[in-house]
Amino acid sequence: MKSNLEIDKEKYLKTIRAKELLNKSVRSLSPASDSDNSIKRRTGLRTDKGVVHTELPITKRIRKPKDMSEMDIDKATTLIPVCTGAKNLSEFINTCDIAVKSVDKNNLPLLIKIINSKLAGNVLEATKYQDTEKWEDIKSILKGAFEHRASERTLTIGLNFARMEENENVTSFASRVEELYYNLCTEGSKDMSEEESRVYKKQLKN
Repeated sequence: MKSNLEIDKEKYLKTIRAKELLNKSVRSLSPASDSDNSIKRRTGLRTDKGVVHTELPITKRIRKPKDMSEMDIDKATTLIPVCTGAKNLSEFINTCDIAVKSVDKNNLPLLIKIINSKLAGNVLEATKYQDTEKWEDIKSILKGAFEHRASERTLTIGLNFARMEENENVTSFASRVEELYYNLCTEGSKDMSEEESRVYKKQLKN
């Protein structure tokens, strides 16, 4: 016969085995942990039937075309020179033409006021009682008053025989000669190409 000690030992071992079997059964029935699933999703191949692959749609970024920037009113103000007469009339008109075409239409009234503020000396006198609310009107007035119609021959003679008058200072004489030279360049090169005009002006200086 078995002793009480041996019987107790057998009961203890049976209890331990039963618990181990129970734990194994529970593990086999429980789902995989989140960490295990995440690993499978990351490392699984398309051939693995147990792994679900999700393809993200490719989003194309549509680039909008850049709007052509218009000239700032402050920049236009800086570019427009002060016009005092025929000497810088061409530069003034060309710059104003560019500014009028480039600024926003809502800024045109302000630009016209700025153009009027750039008129000085004889130019201001010529436009004082004229309608100067539109640039085309201002340009027409300036061309009519200061664009010389003298022939190239007349202007050449005037430049070659220019002499300082009595009581005329050096500054006034230099300004008069420079204006004659400008008018001669304009008249003599009006039908020339850019390169021919450059050569012609260089010859006049010599």
